[in-house]
Amino acid sequence: MCWDVTGDPLPPSPIAQLLLFGARASSGVEERSGRKATTVAAGHSAPVVAVAFRADSRWLATGSMDKTAKLWEVATGRELRTLRSHAGWVTSVAFSPDGRWLVTGSRDNTAKLWDATTGEETKTFRHPDWVSTVAVSPDGQLLACQLPQERMAPSGYGR
Repeated sequence: MCWDVTGDPLPPSPIAQLLLFGARASSGVEERSGRKATTVAAGHSAPVVAVAFRADSRWLATGSMDKTAKLWEVATGRELRTLRSHAGWVTSVAFSPDGRWLVTGSRDNTAKLWDATTGEETKTFRHPDWVSTVAVSPDGQLLACQLPQERMAPSGYGR
């Protein structure tokens, strides 16, 4: 479900239909902490565990237990591309501030940098454990990856 910044639910939209809580999608339902989390109905083949909007709110990135990340057009709900290269669940997704790059973190002990426009994987950052969270600095020059032991692994990726 999507809300505006005041906490009011947004009216039904194509993107709201992609990620639903408390409802069933055609590809299945997973029970989590008493709430039902559904997968993207026509996209991922396993539950979605990570989501992030691009700064201009035109695209949404999703990460899934199916080991892929997907980019979606928010206005239409259309799938733009699927990013395949991880060997484990994609646990975190983050856009660079300019929207040019997408970073994904995974249970395969890597974070990957992707060109969001082309879908090309441009760099892989290897870590000693799985990557639970990724974040990009506001100036777009640094990438932080959180590992389960709460060790931070900063990585500069420059442009």
